[in-house]
Amino acid sequence: MLGQPEPDRCQIVTALMVNGFDVALNNPEAFLVAQQSAQKIAAAMGVPLTTISTNWRATAHDWGNEHGSGLAACLNLFSSVADIGLIGSDEDYANFVVPWGSNPITNHFLSGESFRIVSEGGGFGRTAKVASLAAIPRVAENLRVCWEGPETGENCGVCEKCVRTKLNFMAAGKSIPLSLGAAPTMAQIIALRARNPVQVSFIVDILNSSKVTEMNSMKRMALGFCVFKNKAKNAAIGLKKLNAG
Repeated sequence: MLGQPEPDRCQIVTALMVNGFDVALNNPEAFLVAQQSAQKIAAAMGVPLTTISTNWRATAHDWGNEHGSGLAACLNLFSSVADIGLIGSDEDYANFVVPWGSNPITNHFLSGESFRIVSEGGGFGRTAKVASLAAIPRVAENLRVCWEGPETGENCGVCEKCVRTKLNFMAAGKSIPLSLGAAPTMAQIIALRARNPVQVSFIVDILNSSKVTEMNSMKRMALGFCVFKNKAKNAAIGLKKLNAG
């Protein structure tokens, strides 16, 4: 954050983990498990980890559109030791949507005179990001992406995001880390349900990336069917909304 050792890089003061966002404040056991994994990741990257707690999500009106503001507010607590708060991008530039709580169009408007909010990583899809993570085994081994499964502080291994992240590793030609569990079955791939066009784009990215790796041809075929099914479903939902309007 503070200082610029290279023209296009920031000197990281600390990584930040917020208790009360994806793990509820009333589940300290799960947060401790998640914190231990995050600590190992931060140590592997050579940066300290700071944790703070807030009840913002518990009192939020629309978390989907508020989470970016909540994160920016938490980052601003470090304005005395840093001049930039860095937020990782959710989607790549070709597929991000608005309105959404964190995106490269509006995040910078959360900046102040002496503390800037910067979005980073929008130039890469999720499979490309996973390929980078896989190059640092200790990071991959402690990766946590799950938000739909039981709140344990670990990945459930079977929800949509867990299965999709496993497929990211496979499409990148990388081994699935133990933190995500066993490889997805054909049935799990076919059953993947994309709730919106952005999630469809995530599956398309996996399918396109898998064409240049040695991903199992049958699972690639299942991915293709999954993309077709979800595009058709989302188109039908969009048409229904249009007719209803």
